[in-house]
Amino acid sequence: MKEAKDQGWALVAKLMKEEENLVAESGQSDYSELNGRFLSLLNIAVFLTNEDERALRQQFEAALLSGISVHEIMETIQHCALLNGFPPSLKAMSLLKEVVDDQ
Repeated sequence: MKEAKDQGWALVAKLMKEEENLVAESGQSDYSELNGRFLSLLNIAVFLTNEDERALRQQFEAALLSGISVHEIMETIQHCALLNGFPPSLKAMSLLKEVVDDQ
């Protein structure tokens, strides 16, 4: 369990660094807030890592309603598979399909 949490925190750190790079590339001079899109994808990564299916389903629904594409969510899940292993990521892909089919 500790290893999964460590991997989750590593993913959080990586995502935060990617966000900082995007902010820098956009020409903004300060990095003070995370945008909603990033936070939504970050939540997906955390809930996937913790294998919290109920929260993950809710986050998928919220992300899709806020305009995040299925492709962006799938990329997040695929990235988690590299760090967190394939079984939780495969469950997440299946859950995402259920959510998309329900909408």
